[in-house]
Amino acid sequence: MRKSHEERKEEIIHATLYLAADDKNKKLTTQAIADSLGISQPTIFKHFKTSDRLFSAVFEWVASSIFNGFDLILSNKEDTPDVRLHKLIKKQLAFIAVHPGVPRLIFSNQVYQGSAKIKKVVQTIMDLYTQKLARLIQEGIESGQYHSSLNSNDAAQLIATTIQGLLVRWSIHDFAFDIETEGERLLNIIMSAIDFHPD
Repeated sequence: MRKSHEERKEEIIHATLYLAADDKNKKLTTQAIADSLGISQPTIFKHFKTSDRLFSAVFEWVASSIFNGFDLILSNKEDTPDVRLHKLIKKQLAFIAVHPGVPRLIFSNQVYQGSAKIKKVVQTIMDLYTQKLARLIQEGIESGQYHSSLNSNDAAQLIATTIQGLLVRWSIHDFAFDIETEGERLLNIIMSAIDFHPD
């Protein structure tokens, strides 16, 4: 049965992430992606007009997958801000654990040496992620759960930067440790260090 346009696009996106996680693939190319799927390279370009569009679509799919879960967590006012923050980070890391190609692709030449368009997509996603963290932290400040002197934007940047560093370390170590456990440990240290407690 012939696959639909959307089905084939999603298949190509998943194949891209799978290959990105494989350290045997020194260079992630559209030809390598096509070969892994048993299709021709022109078929890739039937669904994504350029390689830039393909890699942008991969990052957009990742962002959509993560942020959809974030919005559910953020909107649940029955949980306190600190509980939602833990759930949010836990959900992000659980997704990354299943898709180890994500950090390899984020910190790859496709981004660092790629086009301005791809960089802009990644920058926008990172900024949106930090903004969501900051809004949640600000809510905690306003509710009196966190210290009033805490700067929500600075705290959000600290958490985001720590998670990014964790992703790099996990990738460099070939995914040898449990990223979810390590992420929880680091988040607890951060919350203690910046005094995420009521006044």
